[in-house]
Amino acid sequence: MRRLLYYVRVFLLVVIALCLLGITLWFFSQRILTSNSELSCYRCNVIFISIDDLGAKHSSVYDGTLATTPFLSELADTRAIVFNHAYSNAPWTLPSHTAMFTGTYPWLVGMNTLTDKLSPDVPTIFTAIASHGYDTVAFSDGPFVHPIWGTTNGITSFTGSIQYKDWNDVPKLFTDASTWLSDRKSNKPFLLLLHPFGVHDPYGTSDTANPITPHDIVTVNTQAGGPTSEQVARYKNAYQKNITETDSALRSFFATFDASPYAKNTIVVVVSDHGEEFNEHGSLGTHGISVYNEVLHVPLLIILPKGTARRLNQTVELKSLPATIMELVGYGSEHTFPSSSSLVPMLTGKNVPNQQIVSGTDNSKELFLKVYEKGPEHSTEENTSATVSLLKNAPHQPLFMSVLQGNLHLIKKDAAHFELYDIARDPDEQKDIFSERTGLTPEERERLTNMILQVTSHP
Repeated sequence: MRRLLYYVRVFLLVVIALCLLGITLWFFSQRILTSNSELSCYRCNVIFISIDDLGAKHSSVYDGTLATTPFLSELADTRAIVFNHAYSNAPWTLPSHTAMFTGTYPWLVGMNTLTDKLSPDVPTIFTAIASHGYDTVAFSDGPFVHPIWGTTNGITSFTGSIQYKDWNDVPKLFTDASTWLSDRKSNKPFLLLLHPFGVHDPYGTSDTANPITPHDIVTVNTQAGGPTSEQVARYKNAYQKNITETDSALRSFFATFDASPYAKNTIVVVVSDHGEEFNEHGSLGTHGISVYNEVLHVPLLIILPKGTARRLNQTVELKSLPATIMELVGYGSEHTFPSSSSLVPMLTGKNVPNQQIVSGTDNSKELFLKVYEKGPEHSTEENTSATVSLLKNAPHQPLFMSVLQGNLHLIKKDAAHFELYDIARDPDEQKDIFSERTGLTPEERERLTNMILQVTSHP
């Protein structure tokens, strides 16, 4: 009997030792993301800032001739890792944020039309990180990033408004977030989502007697002859003023953040969901109706606590963000976001190939203008049912798709119509080279063949 008890004790001690060893190995595996200590940020806080409607081409981070985003440019020059070629998976707010938050294509999770709602069964970055003991908090203005659409599933504390009068509520959103940061008492790590809508129309709200409203956008896009050069200049100038006002509010928020105890252990992601059209392809002050470079190319800056400023030139897609964030804070992302490729290898300086970005929309221009004419009067939580009634039977075209990789951007308008652009030489995409394909290297031709297969494999 004594011998049996002896063996039982030995067995239990071995089991306990193996369990302790496993826990220890797991703990250190979570802390060691990479040999590069700059990226080691186990259980760091995350501030996720999505500036709605900020096209990269309108930010001085990406165009040094502009003075639109002086603070973002400072971040880019001093402390941020800047992705020079980041692209959205959709050209409007709802599906783009779906990709950013779920790590998958929006049309695969039923989030491609204005009245769709994300299923609670679809994991988000918020549900994933909350499962590891994080507080999840959001401040959001404007539609679509809101519990009504399910895009904030996993956020436990939400503050926001979809009312049209609050669309340009800057700097209040950043001020409220600063107050939350200053007043916070909890010792738990947090993910803080900020979704300012101040860049979005109405344009020129602060110092313009007659701001450009959705009604103005509908009028200019339906007038005979299309938008005039004077109208384009006026709209672009007003839009860029909105950008500068948001950039200034962001500077004030960072002053609070940098003075807080969180600055030493927080990862900051600054991104946008899409850009805006200013008559590059026949529309003015619009988005969501095409997949050209001006609406897909967006800013992406990642600031690490021990980080230094540098720029990366690979093409990357926004649906990589959930996997990237989860890996940066020390948790594997493969089981939660299997179709979202982490950008951490690029952050470590590895020579990682360009990602292939698939984007799409099924909004027609006619539908866009109909929504813009009627949308603001229904943009309240109380009138959501009226909005749904307005839109649920609206006609949608088949997905307007594109695939972008490196310098090549392939667009499929329909089954028989393809366009191809070399965005390195022609960033405004004015010269379609699909038919002639002159000047393509053998590698580019091979890449194009694969891109055609990709764009035709999606619905």
